[in-house]
Amino acid sequence: MATPPLQVSAIIEAWSLLVATKYYNLATIIILVYDHCLTFDLEVEKIWKQGWTLPKWLWLVFRYVALITQVGLVLGDHLPIWTHDSCLLWLQIRVSADQIMTTTTSIMLILRVWAIFERARWTMFVMAATLVAQTGVSIWSYQAFTAAILPTGKLSVHQYRFTGCFFAPKAPDRVGQVASNFVGLLVLDTVIFLLTVLRLVKVVASGKQSTTSARLISVMLRDGVLYFLIICIVNGANVLLIQLPSVSMDLRPLNTEFTVNITVILVSRHFLNLRDAARPTTNLNSTLVGNLGKELQTAAPDATD
Repeated sequence: MATPPLQVSAIIEAWSLLVATKYYNLATIIILVYDHCLTFDLEVEKIWKQGWTLPKWLWLVFRYVALITQVGLVLGDHLPIWTHDSCLLWLQIRVSADQIMTTTTSIMLILRVWAIFERARWTMFVMAATLVAQTGVSIWSYQAFTAAILPTGKLSVHQYRFTGCFFAPKAPDRVGQVASNFVGLLVLDTVIFLLTVLRLVKVVASGKQSTTSARLISVMLRDGVLYFLIICIVNGANVLLIQLPSVSMDLRPLNTEFTVNITVILVSRHFLNLRDAARPTTNLNSTLVGNLGKELQTAAPDATD
């Protein structure tokens, strides 16, 4: 018995979207692994050879929780073992890992800003309150997700295999709830970015920074602007994908994993750059990065240049 044309069309479209999602996820994971390989020697030198401090623990969490989760994602995309319940459980694990990574990354950035504000309490209050609000919005937005129901079908002698475990909005009228997660991330990043620029501009205007601190300020401004612009573009694209009615419901969460991976890459690069700029011959290496959260000594003497 021939498969009805409408069913054939629906199966082909669903299968094409599934393959596109798998390839996109695989591409973003390859980028993450490639960046790990490129920066591993600097990571060993600047992170693992140092003592066990809070920043090192935070680094371990956000750098490697993401990597382990993404490897699991690749396997999950191709394993034909999923039931609806097991897929929901796996998605909950992924959501929890993503939230841990996002929170850890935010804490690292917040401690950096707190350092350059010389541990001013009001800055910590503003950033911590924003982080708590963003976490609450993220948890609320995840309630709008469920496990996608993959179709089954057979066309002629060719079997279209639908395997994997993927997010899907629970209903079309809840896409705004899904998008709120990325809006919350944008708000948090904007607060951190504006405070960073505000303080660094003030430090530069004072004219009291040494050559080493000037190098650190340059790295902070350069990486901070780059991070903010890329994250704004990525999260803006997420909001558009989710909100535009012309985009298939199956493709709306497509960019989620790329957002996680690019955040890990950018923040990793930023803190490795800071450690590289704050050389061991200066006091800034311990005050700014080694013991993240202490004061930035803008007038530290230069031992060598």
